[in-house]
Amino acid sequence: MKRNTLVCLLVGIFLGLTTWSSGHSQERAQVRFGAAGPAGKKVVSYAHLPLAFEANKGQVNTQARYLARGQGFTLFLTQRDAILQLRKPGPVVKTAAGRSRISPASVSITTDVVDLKLLGGNPNAQITGTEKLPGHTSYFLGNDPRHWHTNIPNYARVSYRGIYPGIDLAYYGRQGRLENDFVVAPGADPKLIRFGLKGAESLRLNASGDLALAVSGGSVYLQRPRAYQGQGAGRKEVAVRYVLLARNEVGFSIGAYDRGRELVIDPVLSYSTYLGGSGGDV
Repeated sequence: MKRNTLVCLLVGIFLGLTTWSSGHSQERAQVRFGAAGPAGKKVVSYAHLPLAFEANKGQVNTQARYLARGQGFTLFLTQRDAILQLRKPGPVVKTAAGRSRISPASVSITTDVVDLKLLGGNPNAQITGTEKLPGHTSYFLGNDPRHWHTNIPNYARVSYRGIYPGIDLAYYGRQGRLENDFVVAPGADPKLIRFGLKGAESLRLNASGDLALAVSGGSVYLQRPRAYQGQGAGRKEVAVRYVLLARNEVGFSIGAYDRGRELVIDPVLSYSTYLGGSGGDV
């Protein structure tokens, strides 16, 4: 007991294990951030923090190479898939003091799983975590230290090198928005990029050019993509839109661009509408 208490005191972040293989998640996270005090210190908004991608050191299913946890979701990155597990909290009630909280009588949560699978991609693409973040994640499960996983590094980005010929892929993001840049080298063909979507009850393009996915607990959107060449003042936007190629299969239609220069295609996945706008999202 003393040993476990000491270990817990030394841990800055404690996360429960996600049982991915069963398709359900039971996890808890205790994360402490700076908050504004009487002196008016700057508030750190959880919604604006970057995603932290953990290397998989045995804490979850071995198919996952990296994982990220955030408000209402867990993301698993495998060799060719981005698997997003969404969790919707129970209804919010008001306390006698007027505060919002999730009702203890309804702690069960809605869980949807959306699988974005790259089609025709390189199964042996090199996957690396980049932009290492300060701090580590540790898992202390049970009383047997042999089953613990400690000092797991965290990264701001996960990169797939050569996912298609001449095309690299990088995942990154902030809470509520997951972004993935396809970096197309000069002369490479962006039409090679295709992905399949599983877990959605329906899939459609809306008037804004967003890809709307209806799931049992709400809606998830792949927002209208952006594409550009160059950086800074020399950056030039390139016309791009989603194209429905087949049932639950999506690609990109790219406008005219300089094929002798690098092209970046930037889809954005947003699940904030899935969570809703109640106080339970705070």
